[in-house]
Amino acid sequence: MLFRSRVLINGKELIKNREAIKHEIGVVFQNSVLDQSLSVLDNLKVRTSFYGLPKDVREKNIQEIIDILELGPILKKPIKKYIKNPNTQNKLYNFNRVL
Repeated sequence: MLFRSRVLINGKELIKNREAIKHEIGVVFQNSVLDQSLSVLDNLKVRTSFYGLPKDVREKNIQEIIDILELGPILKKPIKKYIKNPNTQNKLYNFNRVL
């Protein structure tokens, strides 16, 4: 006997609306998605580009993340520089969660 089923997310059928659904939901990765050779700012720019938002919206969102997580002092340096520094580990952890 063959069973058929549908997966609905926000009332949309997954098979038919993959792209639309991706824009409506967020993802929390279990492993770090940070590119350690890039700066915090470059990681933000790359990751926000995945959602197809206009540049002005992405820039506004990036600035909000920077302000909320107080990332200014570490914004332009490669993430690998901060990975083992206990003073910045919490900021990077929260940053990673946001992404």
